[in-house]
Amino acid sequence: EVVENAAPENESIHGTIARGLPGLTGSMATLISLGFVLLFGIAMIVHYVTTYWVILLMVAPAAAVGWVWWSSGRERRPAHDRFQEATRAIELGNPVSGMQRLTKLAEEGYARGQIALADCYLSGKGCVRDEGKALAWLEAAAARMNPEALHRIAMFYLDGRGGVRKDVAKSQELLKAAVSRGNADSAMSLAHQHLNTVGTRDEREQGKDEAVSWYLKAVEIYLRLRRYDDAGAALHA
Repeated sequence: EVVENAAPENESIHGTIARGLPGLTGSMATLISLGFVLLFGIAMIVHYVTTYWVILLMVAPAAAVGWVWWSSGRERRPAHDRFQEATRAIELGNPVSGMQRLTKLAEEGYARGQIALADCYLSGKGCVRDEGKALAWLEAAAARMNPEALHRIAMFYLDGRGGVRKDVAKSQELLKAAVSRGNADSAMSLAHQHLNTVGTRDEREQGKDEAVSWYLKAVEIYLRLRRYDDAGAALHA
């Protein structure tokens, strides 16, 4: 009868396979059933992995273009903004990142970045302390006649460090160049040097006269820069 030969609705799959394949034991049918399930699972995994890689290959070029556009956009920002980010990173305790950004700015010829990078080499923040490299970056900034860089290099020659021999005349030459470009601290340094002139009485008196003129020059620049406290200190020096 049809009713007698029909498989029950709740009959297991391995029972169906065993009935359809004469001679198979129940355990063999179970193994075959598990094999079908395993193959199905593998097929699904392959399907999803393949789909994932296809999607990745489609998205990757767009992501790469977006990254290049974003990176180039950051590089196109004003040097001043990138300089602020670099110094902020150092202040927040990430000197390595800050120094990397300063190096990029310094290599582009940004004087403030070159001077700040020199400070990193002098202090050892984010790098190994190296006065020679510090001086090299200061000289790069001084090549653009940056007054602060000129002043800082003058101090190297005055003290004889950073791989250069002590040279007071060279130091004063650099200080005068910095003063001519508005650096009041250089005028103060020249005043101190002349005030402490060593030699005959006449030479010492001449040194004092020159010191006064440099102090007055410093006051003039300080007032122009609205550094009133420094101007007062120069007057009372």
